[in-house]
Amino acid sequence: DGKSSATATLVASDLPEMMEIEPNNDVKIASQVTLPCAVNGILGDSADQDCYQFAAVKGQAIAFRAVSRSLGSPALLFMRLLDADGGQLAETAVNTEEEFTLAHTFAADGIYHLMVYDLLRRGGPEYAYRVEMASNVGFALSLKNDKATAIKFTTTLTSGAFALDVQCARSGF
Repeated sequence: DGKSSATATLVASDLPEMMEIEPNNDVKIASQVTLPCAVNGILGDSADQDCYQFAAVKGQAIAFRAVSRSLGSPALLFMRLLDADGGQLAETAVNTEEEFTLAHTFAADGIYHLMVYDLLRRGGPEYAYRVEMASNVGFALSLKNDKATAIKFTTTLTSGAFALDVQCARSGF
């Protein structure tokens, strides 16, 4: 009857947004971006990998943060950082997280590449991803997951107070 409804996941960011430009499967035909930015793409098939080219300066600390699973995509994004000639500088440390972060401090001025693909080499129209490329200087707060917390910070029911063990992770300091 001309009526429809659907849900959509949106990401809000203060980073400039960039889209992959196909073909970009190789350092020779990489999509060019300017840091800081967020790149968005789709891994169209199991052989698809996307490459982004950018300039960095000596001492610049950048975090490459994959965003896929939290947006409903099945992609498990693996990232490799390459020099101008395609030589590998760093790669994602595979761990139990569903979205990986690759942090790197550049040793020299130059042109670099970020290669991304699905860790399990899958692809299709639903394999969308986002990589936020921004300064790695800052901090993050998290709550400590400790089974002894309930005993350690006991408060009475009528006090109206509670306590949390907050941890601060600093980078670039």
